[in-house]
Amino acid sequence: MKKFPFRVFLLIATLVTAAGCGEVRSGLPAAGEIDVRHLDVGPYSTEPIDTYKEYSHSVANGFESGIIRLTNHTATGLDIDPKLKFGTGTQSIAPLSMDTTANVSDVEKILSKAGAAAAVRNKVMFGFASGSSDHEPDRSGTSMPAATLVTLGVMQFPTEADAARAAGEIEQADFDVARDANRSVQLKNFPEAHSHWQPGTPTLGSLISRSRYVVSLFVQVPDGGLPDIEALAEKAYAKQLPMLDALPPLSASDAVKLDPDTDGMLRRIINPNKLYTPASGSLATYEEQGFLHFQNDRAAAKSLFEATRLDRFTVSDAYIPSAVDYSAAGNAQAFGKGIFKNATGGAILYRSSGAASAADAYSRLLEAPDAHMSPKNVPDSKCAQLPDSGNYRQFSCAVRYHSFVAVVWGRQLDDAQQRAAAQYALLANSEWM
Repeated sequence: MKKFPFRVFLLIATLVTAAGCGEVRSGLPAAGEIDVRHLDVGPYSTEPIDTYKEYSHSVANGFESGIIRLTNHTATGLDIDPKLKFGTGTQSIAPLSMDTTANVSDVEKILSKAGAAAAVRNKVMFGFASGSSDHEPDRSGTSMPAATLVTLGVMQFPTEADAARAAGEIEQADFDVARDANRSVQLKNFPEAHSHWQPGTPTLGSLISRSRYVVSLFVQVPDGGLPDIEALAEKAYAKQLPMLDALPPLSASDAVKLDPDTDGMLRRIINPNKLYTPASGSLATYEEQGFLHFQNDRAAAKSLFEATRLDRFTVSDAYIPSAVDYSAAGNAQAFGKGIFKNATGGAILYRSSGAASAADAYSRLLEAPDAHMSPKNVPDSKCAQLPDSGNYRQFSCAVRYHSFVAVVWGRQLDDAQQRAAAQYALLANSEWM
């Protein structure tokens, strides 16, 4: 349960007195603001999650927070080569419930079955992987032989010895899949990396251990020779490894102690399921680096975020994994569909540096609203029907409150409007609750 400082208890006491004997009234308006108690919020809570749910400092929750933390230190294609601006997929690697070793089915999304078995055998704890391309992904998952691709994964292990052994064993397992055809490759600037290539193919697989981390890398350079493929792999390592050097590895006891909401953002975003369980892409707060992984056009997103001075990004039921099994799709093509939002409804909360920059961000998000769709009595709000997906309709609304901007969506207009109203009310209530 959130512990309130003394000055907050004084404020609550004042509000109780103003409301009348024995009546506690949440959502009382500040000067110049509306009374959010009268908004149509449907079934959605307008109270911060930490006022009615206590966070469980478990290993599982800690590792989920660890994945989010790791995502903020994982390179995107933009970091490696500006032309790799499209996101082709993301995948988190997490343990089941009470385990301290990652779920093998997650690992198989980024490694072969034999490689995943080697990772689990060496007690991989958690990880994150992200794909990038110079071609916009085909949403059906069709392979892109003409695209330059990089799929980069980072996994953390309990010890440096575990990580070093895992890197070697994963590489050996992958190499042995086609032992007669594969050839070992030594990268000039990273001779400690374990790499292999099959002559006549445009792809290379590589792994390297760094401290307690293992970085897995698959690159594709169409019509490129081995020197071109090696050069791209080296560029990826050159960007990723320093990012890991700046991120101290976690033990299980370290993970248990992580604060799930250091920026106070999770308490400000609507939470329809009323769950206080961090999860990658589902209930998480990211820095710009981490949030870019979930964007389809990362160059355009980065430009928007930096122009409007957005620095924190919180998601609630927002994204779903788009990776398919490595063994089914093969190589870097395991990440080929792009980034998918949760079609049934979700929310993203953006924090800007101030009210003026938040207003700028609000003006650029949801740029073609329908004035007739705005939620009733909600200031600084707008809604629109999104382009038809062919399977269902979807509506989205945006609201602004002080230095925050939120975008919510749902399959029905009234649902999107209620989400928007609840989000506005929650932002207002979070100022004092």
